[in-house]
Amino acid sequence: MSAFGDIEADVLSGRSLLWLAWDSSAIKSAAATVLINTEAGRVCIITACGGRDMKCWLPLIDGIEAYASDEGCTRVRIYGRKGWLRVLEGYRQKHVIMDKELMSVTEADARKDELNPSAASTAPSMQSLPGQR
Repeated sequence: MSAFGDIEADVLSGRSLLWLAWDSSAIKSAAATVLINTEAGRVCIITACGGRDMKCWLPLIDGIEAYASDEGCTRVRIYGRKGWLRVLEGYRQKHVIMDKELMSVTEADARKDELNPSAASTAPSMQSLPGQR
């Protein structure tokens, strides 16, 4: 499932909230939030946010923050591009989230064979213990 598909499923199931900003004729922006419990307390995560005319709807994030506070959250967290730090007052970068897309075993084997055909049969391999993945 795509990230959008995951967010859509969470909104449709009620696990996440969908927030809309509109100007009586068109939707200007949309955001999705989810509440989670962490070691740091309850956290409201803005899982997606975007739209047009940011200066018109960006102040509406205050409403999400008020909702989070009312729900007992200790913080609002945003997983997004670094550029959000320039426009969101009071937010600071605490962590860096890195992703590495992994190839399937078949793709990895094919790539390994392409890069070094003679080492394919002599390369060490890793195996998991029975019952572990």
